[in-house]
Amino acid sequence: MAHPPSSRERLVIGGAAALGLLLVGASWLVHGLQIPGTSWPDWVESLLLNLGSAVLLVAPIEVFSARLRRQIDDVRSEVRGLAGLDERVSAAITADRAALQAVFDDVVTAAPSLRTVRRALRTAANEGLLDAAVGLRVRVHPAAGTRLRLRLVRRTLWLGWAVHFTLENLYGEPIATWTERQARSLEHLFTKIAHAVRNTDVPLVPVPSATLRHLSESLLYALKYPIARPMIEFFEPQWALTTHSIASGQEDYEVVHNRPDRISMYRHVLEKEWIDRDSYNAAYDTADYFYPRHGRDA
Repeated sequence: MAHPPSSRERLVIGGAAALGLLLVGASWLVHGLQIPGTSWPDWVESLLLNLGSAVLLVAPIEVFSARLRRQIDDVRSEVRGLAGLDERVSAAITADRAALQAVFDDVVTAAPSLRTVRRALRTAANEGLLDAAVGLRVRVHPAAGTRLRLRLVRRTLWLGWAVHFTLENLYGEPIATWTERQARSLEHLFTKIAHAVRNTDVPLVPVPSATLRHLSESLLYALKYPIARPMIEFFEPQWALTTHSIASGQEDYEVVHNRPDRISMYRHVLEKEWIDRDSYNAAYDTADYFYPRHGRDA
């Protein structure tokens, strides 16, 4: 971007031009006052002419140097501007991530409610952390295979989204279902879950705090590791079941469901030093229920 000359630059250029013209004019005057038999006017004339010519050269040199200085200043300002842009974008990304984390933390840190759960699921779906139609599975009890699947369903254009709850066994077979309206509140929902699990093989009383903590941890894991998206279930501390693979975010490693050699791949992964066997086995077994093997290992 071009800038007009500064007042200092105008003063230097104007002064140099005026002084140069004055000296050249003085040389012409001395030339007209030559005295026969003397040589000093020739010497003064030559001196003044050379000085005037030299001073006149200052003007274009100053013009060039001023333009060069402005270009250098423009480059510096652009560099500072780019650095500032990087900082602003980085700050915006950090703030956005912190806002998402706060939403998922609210599931356990704020007053627990269906509203905070719905807000977390909607945010996760909007960010691509989960598939709203497939939903997210969370444990109902730390020692039981029973899962609660949470899906988002659209009610009407003006009523927005609601959460649909399905109580499932380990293999994804439904035990009971409730809409958000039927659930009414988290207390009422978990009471319904307690009634529903009475006739299951492991009739353990639900632990709502553990379920909500697992929900929050699942969403935070998917937020931190893109490879764990869209998540179906998180097997802490290392593996996630997604719609297309079982994945370890920490190691950026995944085994896709459509591999024809999943059994041999299972053995191969178990040989790795970093493997957490319990979470890997749980993720692998669950993937077998939902995405049966096809090909030579089937």
